[in-house]
Amino acid sequence: MTTNTGFRDAVKDALIDRADDLFRDAWGEPERASGNEWRAKSSSALSMKMQGADRGVWHDFKSGNGGDVFNLIAVEFCGLSKAGDDFPRVLKEGARWCGISDDTPIDLTTIKANKAKRDHESELSEQRERAEKAALVKQLI
Repeated sequence: MTTNTGFRDAVKDALIDRADDLFRDAWGEPERASGNEWRAKSSSALSMKMQGADRGVWHDFKSGNGGDVFNLIAVEFCGLSKAGDDFPRVLKEGARWCGISDDTPIDLTTIKANKAKRDHESELSEQRERAEKAALVKQLI
């Protein structure tokens, strides 16, 4: 039997891993399916971070809504204002969307490995960005 925290973490990790599909299911195709942030073709006010530690963090600049993947499930799939309005329902819907059953054993090692991989990729991305900025400053001097 898994703990609630383990189950919640497994669902969140699966949603983050599938952020590309989640974006498309919620808002349709992105304007450009590349880069750190995607914007919805249907409304450029809808954006989601697609790389690094903030992968899955979204914002609707028109309504002011935003948050993590659970808030996206709450707003777009459950018709709620935020995940905290009915988190058990949001968690169940997120698990269903990912194909995770609450009686399936949760592999915490995989969750930790996926998080470590995202953190590492985020650090590499930040290092590249710092190097590019430093090179640009050097060119301007």
